[in-house]
Amino acid sequence: MRTTVRFVFGVSVVLLAASNLAVYRFQGFVRAQPPREAPLEYHVDHTVSDRGVVESRRSIDVRCDVTGGSTLVSIVPEGSRVEKGDLLVELDDAAWRDKLAEAEILVERAKARVLQAEAELAAETEEAAATLQFAQAALQAALVEREKVLADGGELDYESTVTNSELTVATARLRTTERRIERASEGSGLESLDELRLAQIEATEAIQVAEARKLLLEQYDRKSRTAQLDLAVAEKRMLCARQEHAFEKARRIAKAELTAGQQALAQEQRNLAQIQQQLELCKILAPQAGVVLYARDSASRSSRGTVMEAGAQVRERQTLIQ
Repeated sequence: MRTTVRFVFGVSVVLLAASNLAVYRFQGFVRAQPPREAPLEYHVDHTVSDRGVVESRRSIDVRCDVTGGSTLVSIVPEGSRVEKGDLLVELDDAAWRDKLAEAEILVERAKARVLQAEAELAAETEEAAATLQFAQAALQAALVEREKVLADGGELDYESTVTNSELTVATARLRTTERRIERASEGSGLESLDELRLAQIEATEAIQVAEARKLLLEQYDRKSRTAQLDLAVAEKRMLCARQEHAFEKARRIAKAELTAGQQALAQEQRNLAQIQQQLELCKILAPQAGVVLYARDSASRSSRGTVMEAGAQVRERQTLIQ
């Protein structure tokens, strides 16, 4: 019974103390409230800490576009603010400079070959044209010679006319001599019979010579001269055709050499341009203004990725900076 009274009494004391405390705080709270007309102001300070990566809303990946990759020579410090066109990364270009020197030599050699091929084409064309012109002139001369000998009123006709004339004269002389011999034999002539007989023999021989020459001209000499002149014309025609063929062949060869040289020059110039492009890619400039953030190479075997510092090896198409 005492225990119950003590418990009730204790609870009553606790409740009374609690109620007094509540009343006290409520009265303090009411006294601390500003008038209703004044605005309420609350100042709250928060500090939030967490791990993470800050990413830009708009970023550009800067990659290594050098064929086969390269070695870092220098790189702008991470966190740097750069402007468009500033140097970000410099890659080792020693090997490409060696290739550039070799490519420039090859280009100059190719240019020399083109110039030589052009000169040879011009020389071949000029020489072949002169030779062909000479062959055509020789052919024209052979045709003129043939015309002069074989045409109506030509050399053969002239020789034939001369021979016929000699034959006619010799025949007339023989007849005259024979009549004189007859008169001398009858004693009516004053000429010596021996002299007349000698003249008769000369006239007879002249007739024989003229007839032989006429026969030679008609049956042999004309045919032989015609064959010789036709052969000369044919030879000159063949020489012209040969020169034309040689000219065309030499021109094709020289032109092919020139075309091959021009193609080789174009190829060497393309190689040179590619090497120059690779050299330009060894210096990476900022595509826009911004803050530099190193890219983390997820393809690297190291958990930290590739360390962006001088001497580091970078792959082709590897992102270096954002």
